[in-house]
Amino acid sequence: MGKICIIKVGNIVDGLINVATLGWGKDIAGWIAIKFFNTPDCGCERRRVWLNEFFGCQEGIKLM
Repeated sequence: MGKICIIKVGNIVDGLINVATLGWGKDIAGWIAIKFFNTPDCGCERRRVWLNEFFGCQEGIKLM
């Protein structure tokens, strides 16, 4: 039996970052990724999906 999805931790972290940065979190992370790491992707979406899956929540809508 797989893990049961109780709370989407990735979505919670994403929301907290959004609130803490007044909605500029992904823009700031994108600027840092380009300026300092020379990559166009900040990894925000990958982190959110990874955290959700780590805690047993699959991405997308699951129909019974």
